[in-house]
This record gives sequence, structure tokens and C-alpha cells, in this order.
Amino acid sequence: MCVSRVRSALLHPDRRRFLSNRAIAKGEGRQRSQMRDGEDADNPLVHSAAIEAADVALMSDDLSKLPWLIRHSRRTLRVIRHNVVLSLGVKAVFVVLTFAGAATLWAGIAADMGVSLIVIANALRLLRSVD
Repeated sequence: MCVSRVRSALLHPDRRRFLSNRAIAKGEGRQRSQMRDGEDADNPLVHSAAIEAADVALMSDDLSKLPWLIRHSRRTLRVIRHNVVLSLGVKAVFVVLTFAGAATLWAGIAADMGVSLIVIANALRLLRSVD
């Protein structure tokens, strides 16, 4: 993760301008992130709205967990891609076998249930903590 610019102590109008530029920068392929320290914690409505609007909300003061979060999110996306490819691959094989006349209904059901169980087991691997 490379941080090229940091802005701090922004007031609400400045923050709004910064975030509107964020949408423009995202279209150009650049990424921006915003970290807040809960300065509006005395206003629960603003606090809950900020958490709901956030892509990620760290509920701890320990920023050393941020690299773990990035690794875990990348690992999660990798597992999701594997699961989707596996599921669609098995379905494609059974479509071809069906048109060839080699697949039965029960074989298709068994394959679908089997892939569902494999996908669940694959996703459960994310529960293991890898540091």
C-alpha cells in the first residue's frame, strides 16, 4: 500500500469536496481512502450513518490490523473467484453432457449439491487466521 498524500483535520465542507473528487479519481483508475477517528461520536446518528456509508469500518484503535485486513480481503476475493469458477465450470460440463445425452437428472442434482458443499467448505477456509 502506497500513500502519496495525507489530509488531516478537514472540516465538513473540505471533506465533502475531497470526497466528491474521490469519485472523479476513481473513474481515472486512482484509489482514495478516508480514515476517521470517530470525531462525531457524540452524535450517534452521524456516527451510525458514517459506519453504514463506509466500505470498511475498523472498530479498534489498533491500526496495525490494517495490513491483516487487506490480506484477508484479497484472500476472500480469491476464494470467491475460485468458487464461482468451480460452480460455473461444473454447470457447463453438465450442460454439455446433457446435450450429448450422457447426463441424467440425478447426476446433475448430485453434482450441484456436491459443488455446493465444496464451495461452502472452501469458503470456511477463510475462518482460519493466517498471519
